[in-house]
Amino acid sequence: MIRFVRLNAWLEGNEFVDSLLAEEVDTIIAYQAACVDCQANSPNPYYIFWKQDQDWYLQKFQTQGRFRLLKGFEAPVGYIDQHWSALTEDDIMRPNFIRSAYGFERVQVLLSKRQLDYRIKDYEKELNEKSIHLLLINRLRETVMAIPPEQWKNISKG
Repeated sequence: MIRFVRLNAWLEGNEFVDSLLAEEVDTIIAYQAACVDCQANSPNPYYIFWKQDQDWYLQKFQTQGRFRLLKGFEAPVGYIDQHWSALTEDDIMRPNFIRSAYGFERVQVLLSKRQLDYRIKDYEKELNEKSIHLLLINRLRETVMAIPPEQWKNISKG
């Protein structure tokens, strides 16, 4: 019999980040694609990159479970370093309306003592198409989407 696990990827991912911080990992980059008021079966993937002992790791959580840890997939940390001022000083443009149901992408960065946390809603992307914030989201999305599906293995199913 296959047992299906339903996770809150956001809570699981945050607990995982807390465990990395407890181990004194100081390079963590998280990327989440989720939605508000969407279907209950939306995957809401949450990816966490971190560097430890010169090696890069990547962990994936989503509604359907926790996936196998991958090694060697580096987050675009050079891009983040290069554009740090713009990422921390520039504002994300907001439209003059609000939707009650929407998708969004969120980025959290911890590089040594520097921290950054932002999200862009789907309906805000058009206003921010040249924003360094959206360009970083695109790089993170491209990185995780380039990983062949067979490399991911759901370790929550039993």
